[in-house]
Formats: sequence, C-alpha cells, structure tokens
Amino acid sequence: MTECNQVAFEFAPHFSRRVLAKFSAERISSDGGSLLLREVEGRINLLQRAADCFADGRDPERVEHPVSEMLAQRMYLSTDSGVTARARRPLGRSGF
Repeated sequence: MTECNQVAFEFAPHFSRRVLAKFSAERISSDGGSLLLREVEGRINLLQRAADCFADGRDPERVEHPVSEMLAQRMYLSTDSGVTARARRPLGRSGF
C-alpha cells in the first residue's frame, strides 16, 4: 500500500510570486482547482486540445473570441468556487 505523506506541492510561479500548496491549514484558499488546471494546461496544452474537439460553425469574419478562449474562460470559471450561480448558467446557444 502506498503511503502519501507529501507536506507541500510547488506550482509554477505566477509572475514573480511563488505558488506553494501546503496542508498546514495556516492559510486556506479555495483556488486550488484553478492552480491545478493552470499547471496541467502548462504541461499538456489541455485547453487547446479540448477546443480542437469542437467544430466552430461561426462566420470567421465575425468571430471576436476563438473557441479556445471561450472554453478556457468556462473551465477556469468552473474551478472558481467564488463564482456566482448566474455566471455558471449553461452555455445554451452560444454559437458552437
């Protein structure tokens, strides 16, 4: 049986700030999901790979935001526990 006893996880820096996840409960944040998504995105290009699965039938002349940007916004919002219920509404008929 594996024994997990890691005390901290080091994430990629955010600009000049060190990002460290510790389990000491001295300071608690609900932003762990966003940090984890950012780390995975940086390593395997997750969001672009997911966006490539969508067929974008919109008129390219009128597109302001590519599918990859809209998907990234939705995915990061879903990891943020502080987002209001209104912002979490279904995508509906968003064009793709």
